[in-house]
Amino acid sequence: MTQFMTRKVESSMSTLDINVKSVCDLVCDRMTENGRTIIGIAGPPASGKSTLAKAVVKTFNNLLVGNVPMETL
Repeated sequence: MTQFMTRKVESSMSTLDINVKSVCDLVCDRMTENGRTIIGIAGPPASGKSTLAKAVVKTFNNLLVGNVPMETL
């Protein structure tokens, strides 16, 4: 996909969707096949950390065979 096309797709996405995609891309680049991957999300109160975390978990649960445990949030 060209840079122009990527911008056009991203312009139709919400900020949350863009952030979820960014986190998932970063995590996928760093995942090991047989290892555990821990994700930390930091920010001030009411900045959307839990919303982002839930969306990332939902995305990975849709992509992966197993489930990501929610109690880790």
